[in-house]
Amino acid sequence: MKIFGNSCILILALNSFGCARPDWVPDAKPSPRLQKQPSESACAEAFNSGLCLDWSWEKFQTEDETGTLTLRFSKEGQAQDPENQVAVLLWMPAMTIPHGAAPARITRLAPGLFRAENIYFTMPGDWEIHFQLKSGSRVVEEIIEKFHF
Repeated sequence: MKIFGNSCILILALNSFGCARPDWVPDAKPSPRLQKQPSESACAEAFNSGLCLDWSWEKFQTEDETGTLTLRFSKEGQAQDPENQVAVLLWMPAMTIPHGAAPARITRLAPGLFRAENIYFTMPGDWEIHFQLKSGSRVVEEIIEKFHF
């Protein structure tokens, strides 16, 4: 009977606290530490091929919604589509077994302009955002941005 009583108390405690709003999920507006500042240089980030990438938050994730990034590609100051497929991968290297999040959904909006949706950091900590150019499943080029969530 004692085991049954302790089990009931444990289940009640988990039900009471398991549905609480997580305090690590930010509000709709990212705090200054989460905002990427616009680049003052002509090329914010460059792939080895010379293709430039400038990215920014269109919408930061909330408790209920995933975030969205805007990706701008250019070469010599002109908007240009990458020759390879664009991919965005979220990766948390500090875990005992490094892991990531669900894949981002990439949409081309205009020449050199893409949107990455379904951006969701699953827990607080140090993350890497991998901006990849892929040929099939092979990563051809990659820029890695360190990010603290």
